[in-house]
Amino acid sequence: MNTNGKTTKKDQWLLLLFYCALALAPLHIPLGSFHISVMSVFLVGVLFYERKTLHQAWKTYAKNNPLTVSALVGLVFFLGWGAVVAQSRHALGIWLLWVVLPINAGLLFCALWKRATRSARVVSGLWGGAVFLGVVLLGAVVYGTTYDGRLQSFWPAPTYLAMVITPLMPIMLLGALVAPQRTARRLYALGGGALFGVLLWTQSLFALGSLLLSAVVVFGVALFLRHVHLRISGRVFSIVGIIILLSVGAVVALRADSLLKEPVRSSVASRVIIWDVAHTIIQRNPLQIHGLGTFEQAYLREQTLYPPFLEWAVPTPHNLWLMMWFSGGLGALFCFLVLFSGALLRAFFATKNTHSIFALALGSALLIIGIHGMVDTPVFGNDLGTIFWTLFFASTMLLEGKCVE
Repeated sequence: MNTNGKTTKKDQWLLLLFYCALALAPLHIPLGSFHISVMSVFLVGVLFYERKTLHQAWKTYAKNNPLTVSALVGLVFFLGWGAVVAQSRHALGIWLLWVVLPINAGLLFCALWKRATRSARVVSGLWGGAVFLGVVLLGAVVYGTTYDGRLQSFWPAPTYLAMVITPLMPIMLLGALVAPQRTARRLYALGGGALFGVLLWTQSLFALGSLLLSAVVVFGVALFLRHVHLRISGRVFSIVGIIILLSVGAVVALRADSLLKEPVRSSVASRVIIWDVAHTIIQRNPLQIHGLGTFEQAYLREQTLYPPFLEWAVPTPHNLWLMMWFSGGLGALFCFLVLFSGALLRAFFATKNTHSIFALALGSALLIIGIHGMVDTPVFGNDLGTIFWTLFFASTMLLEGKCVE
């Protein structure tokens, strides 16, 4: 572990920059006819500043995980081919900022996190969480809520904000359980409670549902593996499960009017139509790569074959797996399935071998993304992608003992 004071401070600031970049993701800098994401500027700056660390991290990772790197290269290639097929600068921007940049940022974050001291990790995480909550609350003050009382803040939609928060919940729970100092544990618990409050305010049933299902599955895994922290885990997961279940009930009650009075016009009904359209388009030629950023045009071309659509602005098919298939073909879908399942299995195998709560939390976070990916696209976005690939690299490094203490 690093004991150099100056290096420790530098690592702490670099990690904090990553957290701040995630917090500022929905903000953009106008530059002529373009709008550049503040997050992208931050990440490109950190990647350039730590380019030697990134280069060494790739060399080490490729040496230790050749098959994983092969699948990663395949995914980037097929999605890149999807950008070429789309023949637009917009598609190229999606590939660079939603695929290439998050993958590199995730690996560099894990390399810096491994190099930093425990105190630097805790301090940067707490300050980063405070910045994120500050941005959310500022957005709530500036924009208020949506017409149906849901929190959106600066993010594109309440569901998008929920997708950012849900994978972070197991990590906050981890901090509340095993942070080295009592004060830090209390702060993580307080921060986790605040994030959960924001999640409730978004009233995203899909996000809360994925959180609940993940908690059930992960507790089952902990029980099956006879986790050494099972007594702690059992109490914690029982309390967390009850809280989430009550929260789902509360959100259903709040949204009962829209869900029950007009079920044919609900978000669920709209998604069913979107999935049906996406499935129809793909099934016409399962081997075709339609291209990044082209789903909305293809979706609208199908209007004549269906009743009037409930939604018109639909940039993605609201399903992660369909999005991979549509954008990069079967090659992209296969590579992503290999990567995702490999990371999830490694996290749970590390839980079995090391009895680490950290491994259990990472497995839970990945599982949340996978479950939520059945009804949305929680990987496509510069912030969503960075969160996923950070969790991915942390999980695939677990069996080597590189991210576990």
